[in-house]
Amino acid sequence: MIYHIIDHNGFGTIHKLLLPLNKENSNHNVINYDDYLKLETISKKILKEDIIIIHTTASKKSNFIYNYLKYFKNNKVYIFMHVSANYEIFKGRKEVLLYLKYLTDNHEVVVLTPSQEVTKQYENLGINAKTIQLGVDFTKIDKSINRELLPYYNKIITTCSSDNEVYKYVKGIDIYEHFINKCDLKKYALVAGTDELDSIDLPCKKFSEIDFLNILSHSIMYVQFSRFESYNLTATYSKFLKKPVLLLNSEGNYSCMQGYVFNNINELEKEALMIMKGNLNNQLIENMYNDTISRESIFNFRKELELLRRNSYEFTKK
Repeated sequence: MIYHIIDHNGFGTIHKLLLPLNKENSNHNVINYDDYLKLETISKKILKEDIIIIHTTASKKSNFIYNYLKYFKNNKVYIFMHVSANYEIFKGRKEVLLYLKYLTDNHEVVVLTPSQEVTKQYENLGINAKTIQLGVDFTKIDKSINRELLPYYNKIITTCSSDNEVYKYVKGIDIYEHFINKCDLKKYALVAGTDELDSIDLPCKKFSEIDFLNILSHSIMYVQFSRFESYNLTATYSKFLKKPVLLLNSEGNYSCMQGYVFNNINELEKEALMIMKGNLNNQLIENMYNDTISRESIFNFRKELELLRRNSYEFTKK
């Protein structure tokens, strides 16, 4: 059995990635933050050959990675860092990186990351790290969704779920605003995920998941200017929906989010304007779709995790 422990409250990307694994007759058991206080009871049911994966962004609102040995000292433990080492440094959390190095040096813990580039960041700090390709359940995405949300159709979409100034910087909303204004595309602009963004003069709207997939399926393109992101669900959904996905190169886009990846804003702007004129690279869009359903599917994610479990077998024999 693989036990996935989500170390923070609130429903977000990590939950969306993991909950499809937690199906009947599955060898995955997803433990939500709501079950955090039950860990002592749960740990008594865990066998020595079971592996533990703690999924975290290492936010200071959670300290589970600091006390997991209390529950799982006899098991092989992985810590899935869903953010990069550079992001931890940016957020002032260098102590987390020092502790991860201590764990990998002294307790055979391995850090998991969603991209080769982010894995390299941790390795450069002396932290034992491994890349796992994430995947999603595409069966829940209905490409024929047609609820009437016409005011939000035919937009150039980016996402930001918080109006916090730091988070706007992290998500590159300032770069998006510059891109929109420079290219005179404001009537096509839409920041999805929040109803307002202070100091940003752009249309914003928070949607339910089904409505968001609806507007995404009717969008012109999805653009991403995140400064730290290596994996993004919306980019994956957009590729599956056969929409142009324009990504400013960040911390894993080349290996993790393959497709339209640009090294600078000028290259991205040029491609966006070509798309606005109707000049689509349909073969690339088809290739991105095929890459997504083969490499970023829940099926492939399960295979990667099963390989991880098998490779952990030698540890459990000690």
